Amino acid sequence: MTDIPKNFTCVTKRKTARFSNVFGNFFYHAIKEDLFCGYENAEENTFIIPRATAAKALFDYLYFRKNHIVNREAFSELRLNTKNLSKKDIDEFKKYIRMEGSKKMKDIAHYFL
Repeated sequence: MTDIPKNFTCVTKRKTARFSNVFGNFFYHAIKEDLFCGYENAEENTFIIPRATAAKALFDYLYFRKNHIVNREAFSELRLNTKNLSKKDIDEFKKYIRMEGSKKMKDIAHYFL
């Protein structure tokens, strides 16, 4: 990597917020409680950190941008490498689409599924 990530996106059940410090910019996006799932606990040093699965991270990324993804071209401009998703990842992603239930997210899913 030639660039060090400075923006960190987090999903929360609490209110949306953002702050910056020497480590970077932290963006917290609130999501409905029934969509707050799809993470695995990872241990880093002495901390337990809930980390989204690949499918859930992709879902959240698209979910928070769904109003800006107006067509296939707008989706393509995101330059997502969805070809690396496994069948398990795709099945899990489809589960979140069904849980969320909007036509908009179903349309976005059809751009790459």
